[in-house]
Amino acid sequence: MGEATTTIADPDGIIYLKRMTKEEKIKEAWADVVGLINVDQIRFDENGYSDFKCKKLIPAHSWDRLLESRLKQSKSKLESDKIVYRPKGLKGLEKNNGWIKIESDKDLPTDKIPCYRMYVEGLKKAFNGFWDGCWCYYPDGKTGGIYELKGVSHYKILTEEPKPIY
Repeated sequence: MGEATTTIADPDGIIYLKRMTKEEKIKEAWADVVGLINVDQIRFDENGYSDFKCKKLIPAHSWDRLLESRLKQSKSKLESDKIVYRPKGLKGLEKNNGWIKIESDKDLPTDKIPCYRMYVEGLKKAFNGFWDGCWCYYPDGKTGGIYELKGVSHYKILTEEPKPIY
């Protein structure tokens, strides 16, 4: 499974990003629902869905509130008569919110798209730029010099917003 990051603050308040796998992100989301101590009792698929046979982990009086605020309920894609649940925090997980993870050269862009949004591992900032055999960006928007950006771990294509109709 791919990796993601989560923001962590150490005891001194210094914020850094911790690399996480997809499975770790799913476990983190389920821990927010059932508690860290109970998360290992949840069996979920590769996208975080569970038939949640562990309802006993949730007090009966809290179930409706939990379902409304933190869980998404849907029918299983494999068994249409089966109800499955997933933490709402996992929305966009299947496509990583549109980000492409760079794990090897085969993940690099092959077409000449003028603008990408690039994410650098370890930084809490994304950059706009382009791919020209290396990642390039304009530090001041689209003016001034062009600089190479190293350590890009994810990217996505920036699409032009539709113009107003009227």
